Amino acid sequence: MFKKVLLLKFVLLAGLGFTADITGDWTAVQHSVFIPLDLENTPLEIKTDSALGSGDEVWVDFYTKQRERAGFVGIRFTTTPRYYLGYCSISFTNFPTNLPSREEKIWRITLTRTAGIRVKIHCNGVEVLNLLLSDSTCGYSVWRNFWSKDVEQIYFDPNWNEAPDYYRAVQPYCTGLRTQWTSTLETSVTQFPVDPATVLKVTCSNSGALNLGSGEVTCTSGRLFTYQEEPSCSNPG
Repeated sequence: MFKKVLLLKFVLLAGLGFTADITGDWTAVQHSVFIPLDLENTPLEIKTDSALGSGDEVWVDFYTKQRERAGFVGIRFTTTPRYYLGYCSISFTNFPTNLPSREEKIWRITLTRTAGIRVKIHCNGVEVLNLLLSDSTCGYSVWRNFWSKDVEQIYFDPNWNEAPDYYRAVQPYCTGLRTQWTSTLETSVTQFPVDPATVLKVTCSNSGALNLGSGEVTCTSGRLFTYQEEPSCSNPG
């Protein structure tokens, strides 16, 4: 599977020089086109309506700005949908959790590097994969050569993409608390980023301190947390 996919993709991509733009709105899937997208800061969503057992597939390839390969994600609509991470997976693998039953699905692919290289996949808002890539979770030792590169473009290969109908960039999200808060405030949410409209409760890190401002902050589409009154911890008496 690994060698076959590599060989075919290199042949098909040779000499291509197309580009396309991506926005926050749904766009019909374009094949054989390099699409600018900073995946680490802007997760990708793909809409499908393939039936389980159809054998349809999603294949989205990741590239650097210089069009160096930086990994890819595959999803196959077998009776039980399976995923494949390029240069990491040995074969298609069952998702570790049940997927939503609705036939129309929105897949969100997120790449983070805040604590190692991690790939997340959501299906209709449900997290169905959260995998930290490592030598123990990847079957190929070369995984880091690809997944450690900055993803600046995506590409839908026409030979493996029966399932995708539309795609879009997810609106910006919040990557963490403001720098000036991190020394005095903490939250029950420890994994960032969080989606817009997410409300976080904040408390003072020092149990003897009192928060004189808002006890909740809300993530906005501008990657910022808003509040009624800026959280501020008093010094313990």
